[in-house]
Amino acid sequence: MTGEVVEIGEPEIPDCADVLAQAFEQDPLQLYVLPDPQVRQRLAPRQLGASVRYGFLHGLALRTSGACRGVAVWLQPGATEFDSARADAAGPVSYTHLTLPTKR
Repeated sequence: MTGEVVEIGEPEIPDCADVLAQAFEQDPLQLYVLPDPQVRQRLAPRQLGASVRYGFLHGLALRTSGACRGVAVWLQPGATEFDSARADAAGPVSYTHLTLPTKR
């Protein structure tokens, strides 16, 4: 492995989303948003794929060269304002299946 990075091409987004889903499988935010392991395994690639696609469309999405083992998504300073139209173009993610804990 040479440590080189390349830009993600659109056909590579699903594979890169899978890499991110594996990397963040035990992340506290992922555990909170998708507490059921089977649901998390099924939905995290789609959720994180929208983030990769957003970077691909509106920023910079990079991956390791060769087999995808690492992913980075960057938005340029000053160009980070969230835009719902851009998010929809990246692939809307629905959280309607969630039952979040209530405050006590």
